[in-house]
Amino acid sequence: MIISIEGSINNLSLALLKNDLIISNQTFNVQNQLAQTIVPTIKTFLHKNSISIHQLSSIVVGCGPGSFTGIRTVIAAAKGIIIANNNLQNIGVSGLAGLAMSVVDEALKNNIKYIVSLIDTKRDDVFLQLFKLNDHDKLSFPFQSMNKIEVVKIEHINEYLNKYNLSDKDILFVGHKSSSINSNIINLKISENLCQYPNAIWIGKLALYLLNGFDKIDNTVIAFDKIEPIYVRSPEINKKI
Repeated sequence: MIISIEGSINNLSLALLKNDLIISNQTFNVQNQLAQTIVPTIKTFLHKNSISIHQLSSIVVGCGPGSFTGIRTVIAAAKGIIIANNNLQNIGVSGLAGLAMSVVDEALKNNIKYIVSLIDTKRDDVFLQLFKLNDHDKLSFPFQSMNKIEVVKIEHINEYLNKYNLSDKDILFVGHKSSSINSNIINLKISENLCQYPNAIWIGKLALYLLNGFDKIDNTVIAFDKIEPIYVRSPEINKKI
């Protein structure tokens, strides 16, 4: 049984997965109460599903980018769970990769090779990353990252695409303010997914590729065998968890 936790934005998202099936998932609107509520919320979530910490085999954590406070709080709670069950395998996953995972089927259906994921920085721009789908018949991750995470203003998306020679490619955008991207991008496609923010389901499903032996963590760049914060900008408060 896998528990996945995502809290890099305002909401706390929890999911239980087993053998590629979603056993349970729930999203909580915690606003500024995450630090006070995360541990009892996780305990209640497990109790409602009749699962104890010792029945878990793996924990998957969304490590950012996003809110410094949210990321650190989620990771601290996850490390507490690991202390309580030191047999847990732990995997950290990029929230941008989780967003890309949420629209893989949509991209394949529309014969789109590229996905751009966006997460709000709370500073009038977005964390952004480009992914390219792999051939779906290969036993590997469904996509690969094409660059490092960058910080870009929405109005500069065209320049971003030109930099990577993608202005004439079919691209699926997903995430924060994706619907606000300038419509003069010829091959612009906005995901129809109702969830446009990182979610525990998708970081969990992405981690399953690793847990099931489809690829190695070191090959992915977007998943890690340590749950540590992904900081694109330097934290305003440099404090170790």
